Amino acid sequence: MRIRYMILLSSVMLLLTGCINISTRFQPDDLSVKEELQGSDCVPIIFSIGIGTADIEKAKLDGKKAEWSTPEKPFTRYLITKVRRVEINDLAFLFFGAKCVDVVGEP
Repeated sequence: MRIRYMILLSSVMLLLTGCINISTRFQPDDLSVKEELQGSDCVPIIFSIGIGTADIEKAKLDGKKAEWSTPEKPFTRYLITKVRRVEINDLAFLFFGAKCVDVVGEP
């Protein structure tokens, strides 16, 4: 009986582990800059271990317009020179996740 309860309890604990999606902004938005491009740089997290550095400069090099990409028209990358906001995003589900730096601005 105890083994059955332990299995049931561990199953419920595994099912109750959810996902997180937390965004943090460091400073107020610069409203004089338009939201034309968004770039991001991410570091993977596997079993609570993450190695690497999510860099703002790499995110600025990865600027993409907010439109859908198709095989005929892939994303074009732009350099973000004027920054509207910088965010840190933590994404996780069960044992896997990512920590990302997102930069929004214009060329």
